[in-house]
Amino acid sequence: MFGRKRKKSEFRGKTIYTIDEYLEIEEQVSEANEFWNMNVIPLNRPDDFTARVCYSMEKFSKELADKNYKLFTNLWSNRKKVWIESENCLFYPDLFVVENEIGYYSGRDDIISNPLMVIEISEIDAMAMSRNGECGDQTYLRDRTIKFWKYQKIPSLKEYAIVADAGGTVVVETYNRLGDDSWKYRVFSKTGNKVVEFETIRIKLTGSVFYFGNDQN
Repeated sequence: MFGRKRKKSEFRGKTIYTIDEYLEIEEQVSEANEFWNMNVIPLNRPDDFTARVCYSMEKFSKELADKNYKLFTNLWSNRKKVWIESENCLFYPDLFVVENEIGYYSGRDDIISNPLMVIEISEIDAMAMSRNGECGDQTYLRDRTIKFWKYQKIPSLKEYAIVADAGGTVVVETYNRLGDDSWKYRVFSKTGNKVVEFETIRIKLTGSVFYFGNDQN
C-alpha cells in the first residue's frame, strides 16, 4: 500500500457507496481511494521508499514480458485497480503481475481481475507512537493481515509479497500458494539470504535491488 503522507479524500457526505458511485467519483478526483465493500478508504501518497522499489522493479519489465508476464505499478498517474469479487473490494496494489491474457472487470481497462502476483510496499513503524496515543504507521500490519486475507480470495493469485523498510533494514516476505490452498512463507533480509526469489514469476533478484547493500553476488 502507498506510503505515509495522507491526502484528504474528495469523498464526502456519505458513509457507504455502491461500486458504481465509487467509480464515478474516482474518475473525477486525482487522489487514489480503495473500495472496501461499500466503504471508501483514501490512500496515502507514495513515499520515497515505495518509489525506489517501483523504479527498481520496472527495470525487469522486459524480462517479465519475455515470459508472458505483464508488470503493473500504481506509482504513476495511469493507475490500475485489482478486483476481488468475493470480497466486493477494489484495491490499488503497489505492484502486480498478470500472466498471459488480462482479465478486466465489467469491460473497464483500469480494473483487472486476474493478478498472478501482488507486491505491497510499506514501512515497519508499528512501535512509533503518535501524539494521540495511537500506533504509528499501520500500513505494514494491514498489508500482512487483512489485505493478504482478502487477496487470497482471488483464484488466479499464486504469490503475495511485502517489501518493507524496517528502519533502514529492508525485509522482503513472500507467500506462495500451495496445492492445498495453504501458503509457504519465506523471508529475505540483509542479515539472511541476499538473493530474493519470486518463485511464481521465475526471477531471482540480488539484494541490491531492494537496498540490502551493494553486494551484486
